Order: sequence, then structure tokens, then C-alpha cells
Amino acid sequence: LRKNLKKYRDIMILRMATWKKVECSIPEAAFYAFFKVKGINDSLDFAKKLILETNVGVAPGIAFGASGEAHLRICFAAKDTFINEIMDRLEPALNK
Repeated sequence: LRKNLKKYRDIMILRMATWKKVECSIPEAAFYAFFKVKGINDSLDFAKKLILETNVGVAPGIAFGASGEAHLRICFAAKDTFINEIMDRLEPALNK
């Protein structure tokens, strides 16, 4: 399980590392990525717009406290084919 989660994490993080609006560190002991999105100041509103535009649900950073604002959280505990599919959907919104 840990080997697979590391593989799925790496797929997600490597994709996000190339996106212009995203700053993300590598999570060491979690099955989600918590990443900053440059230029947003309301993570709840942005998360709502993302689900409408991309059909991908993310958690707004503000749900984890005030210091989480401008961040989003996404789970990578899924098959690599699904990870790539959701990354394909998110890329246009997070890489412009």
C-alpha cells in the first residue's frame, strides 16, 4: 500500500511541479497534497469554481485554519490512471 501511495503521490507532485500557479512540497506521511495556489485569496470560492469547471473536488485550505488560506488539498489515494485523469482536468485551471 505504501509503495503504491508513493507512486501515486509522485505522479501528482511531478505534474503539479510544472504548473505556473502551484507551489507544492512533497508530503512524506500523508495521502494528500496540500498546495498553494498563487493569486487566490478565497480558497473556498476557488474550490467551488474548480469543481464546476473541472468536475474535480478539492478541499479548500481555509477548512484547515486561517494559515491554510490560498491553499487546496487533494487526495492521491487512487489508481494512477485516475490520478492522471484528474490532473489533466485540473491543469488548464492551475497552469495559466
